[in-house]
Amino acid sequence: NCSILFCHMELVSASPAVVGIGEEVLAHLRKHPELMRDLAIASVDTDGLGFVADGNNADGQPIKKHFRLTPNEQCVVYRKTGWDTMGCIKPLHQFLRDAEFREPPSLEEPASLERNVAATTVEDGMHVRLQEV
Repeated sequence: NCSILFCHMELVSASPAVVGIGEEVLAHLRKHPELMRDLAIASVDTDGLGFVADGNNADGQPIKKHFRLTPNEQCVVYRKTGWDTMGCIKPLHQFLRDAEFREPPSLEEPASLERNVAATTVEDGMHVRLQEV
């Protein structure tokens, strides 16, 4: 008699994520090239409705992928880590099914995987750090 079990893996990410209406998120990224680098975004389309992500696959080979967003939709642009590492976008409701945002550790308490801590809001409230679950 064999049992079917389901696995769960938790991945803590220290990369920022940008949350908001898709067009506004991409306009924000375009104004902040350092954030684009952090998120592995190579370029934002001239129409403001898509971007090219760059990154690496599990073998370390460079990859590029084009993403388009749905206009007027709440989304999250973040750096995906795992088999491939690259910039990525998801509708906010889908992202929240797969991941959660966490508060940063205080200076008094160091971050640890056991505490499931990542960081959160940066400067203007649009940048957040995330923990993928």
